[in-house]
Amino acid sequence: MAPEASETGSPLLSPEHSPPFHTPLMESASDPMDLGAIPLQPLDQEDEAPLTSSDLSSSPPLPPNANYANYTSGSPWADKPVVPILEPVDAYLASNRAEYLDKDPNEKAKASSEAPDEEGDEEDEEDLLLETGQDGSSNTRGEGDKRGRRETNEAPPPKGKRKRRNNAESKETREPGQPILLTTSITTTYAKDLYELCQSHVRLVPLFTFEQNKPQEFTVVLKLVGPLESKEIVVDGIFPSKRHAKEAAAALGIEYVRDLPKDGSSRLFTMDQEPENWVGLLSDMCNGKQIRPQYTDYATPGAGYSCEIRLGAEFGFPGVECMVFGDKHRAFKNKKSAKIAAAKEAILWIREQAPPGTPVNGRTPRAAASGPEGVVDIPEGTPTAQIVNLICPKLGFTSPEYIFHADPHAPGLYDVDAVIKRPKGPRPAKIGPIRSVFGKKKARDEIATCVLRWLRKEAEKQGLKIVEHDEVNGAREDYSSS
Repeated sequence: MAPEASETGSPLLSPEHSPPFHTPLMESASDPMDLGAIPLQPLDQEDEAPLTSSDLSSSPPLPPNANYANYTSGSPWADKPVVPILEPVDAYLASNRAEYLDKDPNEKAKASSEAPDEEGDEEDEEDLLLETGQDGSSNTRGEGDKRGRRETNEAPPPKGKRKRRNNAESKETREPGQPILLTTSITTTYAKDLYELCQSHVRLVPLFTFEQNKPQEFTVVLKLVGPLESKEIVVDGIFPSKRHAKEAAAALGIEYVRDLPKDGSSRLFTMDQEPENWVGLLSDMCNGKQIRPQYTDYATPGAGYSCEIRLGAEFGFPGVECMVFGDKHRAFKNKKSAKIAAAKEAILWIREQAPPGTPVNGRTPRAAASGPEGVVDIPEGTPTAQIVNLICPKLGFTSPEYIFHADPHAPGLYDVDAVIKRPKGPRPAKIGPIRSVFGKKKARDEIATCVLRWLRKEAEKQGLKIVEHDEVNGAREDYSSS
């Protein structure tokens, strides 16, 4: 009997023919099980599950089954049929569905649009509670109740709309007719033009000072700094960025610079064409007195250069140690021009201070006119290079210029030659070269020896005697006859 009951009286039916009571799951469909051991519990009317199909004709009554209809072993449902229990649920769904279908779609849409957002939000919260439950358990009828409630009486709430921003309140009040800034692009090049103008024409340096009071509000002051004076230009107005302020200030600066008088006071000077070699003359005078002039170079505003020269008391002129030759505020285009100007000022001052008959440039005025005469005393132990520097001014030559060439294949080896110039004389004399000498100092000494040999021949031609004085023995040796 048990196997037959498991085949014909199995309570596992399709979802459409499920009986209105709970049955526990079986461990296996093939296991024999006594139907009397299945506890049947009546359901409340509220917990009755609705039909899955909305058509009443598609839900036929349950087929007669002896196991359900004639079950009398203590079950409260033994004397009651199963189908009549589902009739109130079907009637409820049918009546509500008919009421919803009779309603006009336009009225439903209107009701949906008129529903406030607050009620919709409360309904969504309530539906969420129905689905999940306050205690975290699942509620199977929450979605059905939600759909049924919206299909019957309540219209779905409208979608939440973001409140638009009131532009009239957010925008600042502007006076009628006041222009509004639409673009902040910069199309001018006043700052670049001002820098180029100051560097190429005048001795001024532009300096911009910015001040920010509020975000995107800048003021600017332009200061043109010169060697003698400065000009400050205050720009009126407030600008949205530093670049806008800089362009506006540069435009005013260009107007000011172009209106400056062109008298040469703000120009860069040059000393390209001079009748004498002022730097060479000063160097010869200092070599004859065995002193070295002190040169100081400066970089002036406006990409210019200046130079100052100082001479020590050993030069032999009263007050020369307190003199400064050259002007550091007078700008030249290059360092060479600045050095020439300072040396010229020094030579002219020395010529003015020298009384008649005193040596000038290492010779007396008569000797300068008729040629070198006299004797050159060379102290004992004087280096060869220094002897050359003492003899050259006596012969009317500049101090030799030594030119070194490093050997690219042998580090430390040098080729050297010397160039001697004569102011207002023939072309320079080139002596050398001497090749492959290790070390610059040794190469300089060797080329100086060659220069001294050449100077002895020139001194013999001009009648100048070169004598080395021996302080120990008192002997004097004439180099001109060697």
